[in-house]
Amino acid sequence: MRKLLKILMYAWEKRRKKRKELKELLNQAGLKLVKAKNTSITLACIIPISDKQGKYKIVDEADNSIVYNTGLTEDEAAEQMARYMNDATERYPKLSGDEALNKYMDNVGKLNTSRNKIKLKYPEKLGTIPKNGGVTKLELIDDSGTVIGKIIRSNKNRKIEYRLFYKNKKINIYSEVSLANKQFGKTYKLPIKDGEDLLYVDFAIPKSITDELSGLGKIMLDDALAFFKKNKKFGNVDGTIDLYIKDSRLYKNYGGESILLKQFWKAMKQNGGDIEKSAFSTFGGKWAKENGFTKVVVENVKQQITPDEVIIKFLKESQ
Repeated sequence: MRKLLKILMYAWEKRRKKRKELKELLNQAGLKLVKAKNTSITLACIIPISDKQGKYKIVDEADNSIVYNTGLTEDEAAEQMARYMNDATERYPKLSGDEALNKYMDNVGKLNTSRNKIKLKYPEKLGTIPKNGGVTKLELIDDSGTVIGKIIRSNKNRKIEYRLFYKNKKINIYSEVSLANKQFGKTYKLPIKDGEDLLYVDFAIPKSITDELSGLGKIMLDDALAFFKKNKKFGNVDGTIDLYIKDSRLYKNYGGESILLKQFWKAMKQNGGDIEKSAFSTFGGKWAKENGFTKVVVENVKQQITPDEVIIKFLKESQ
């Protein structure tokens, strides 16, 4: 019994010593270890995530698909994050800790090993409708050119719905794109003016899908824009209107808020509160800019730019 107790005490003492060394390292970086149900450390823009098998990866807080390190123990992850903070403050001494780390991580090599980059097998089919009507099926391929699934599009008047056929089954990806007008805005309390026709995107893609596939959102947006451009009976596309919100039910697997809301407020910190620059830093803003919607419009900053909700319009410069 004494021998067993000695062995157990040795293992406990070894862990205690390791924890003490870790705390000293974190203190040097101006950080602290936070104890809750799980012992973890969180910095301004990066977090450790467990693989449920005793290992951790360091990822971007706003977009967990951006991976910096994998295969680490919990202590190794904390030590690596402390090193990132130390290196960031040394490289950018004039910036605050959060700003320095954000800028530093933008230049760190990203692994992105966990996602399959996808694209359309036939890009020319974007926005098209079968001659016999019905749903449209767009084949998806990976980097090697192998067909891995299909996007299935159906539409009813000014609204498009998307589903995914992947791994031999149809999957509801809770993704819709509407060409929103003033009446739509009145119904959903969005600031859409008379005569404006704006793409309104409502994506709540399951995390199990976004963890595996990269590029799905862009493909659906490209297709929706092409569809409405080819079908002008629904109206001309004048721009987009983006709504980023916190919703514990809708985004329960994303920390209770949309990825784009996280991206926007992360950019606001980096850009000193510049709404236009921050808007174009989000996925939705980048896509809008690439497609000619280069004018950011916020009619009421106090009402439309809050920690829990952001509403932004991206329009053509001429509007």
